[in-house]
Amino acid sequence: GKANDAGILKNYANRDQKVQAPPPAKPSGKFPGLNDAVNEFKLQRTKTITYIQTTGDALRDHFMDNFAGSGRPADAYQILLMLAAHTDRHV
Repeated sequence: GKANDAGILKNYANRDQKVQAPPPAKPSGKFPGLNDAVNEFKLQRTKTITYIQTTGDALRDHFMDNFAGSGRPADAYQILLMLAAHTDRHV
């Protein structure tokens, strides 16, 4: 729930502990170069930001398994927090 939001932001951005990416998130070599990957990241980030700014979806009412392996479901709002914190982790 909402109580986990701060923990998500803190833990997903923390680089003190190395974490192995799950198979769907591992690099696949589909981008020929770094610039191609960065451009795709920017495109997808813009789409995500637009969605966040314009959605009327009840993000707290939709859940999915947390693909990061915690074993706990996360709501859609928390998945978006994970996306942001994961980006901070790599920046």
